[in-house]
Amino acid sequence: MKTVNGNINFWVKVKLNEKGLAVLKAQHTELKKVFPRISYEFTPPDVDADGYSKFQLWALMQTFGHLMRLGDDPPFDTAIKIEVQE
Repeated sequence: MKTVNGNINFWVKVKLNEKGLAVLKAQHTELKKVFPRISYEFTPPDVDADGYSKFQLWALMQTFGHLMRLGDDPPFDTAIKIEVQE
């Protein structure tokens, strides 16, 4: 197995599923309750040609970490891509 040195600022790509999109939408709704002057509606994150959305690793953990449990349905496909600089 090959390993690389990395940190939580690395960019990762995941394929969000309906559960993941629902979490992002719910977070946006809660944010609008706290800050009612937010006028824009929820828009899903951009996806590339292969269906992957891009997050910094720390943001992915912050957003979805509470949903990551053994035996539970994760909010994204478990195969992730990690961008590393050569």
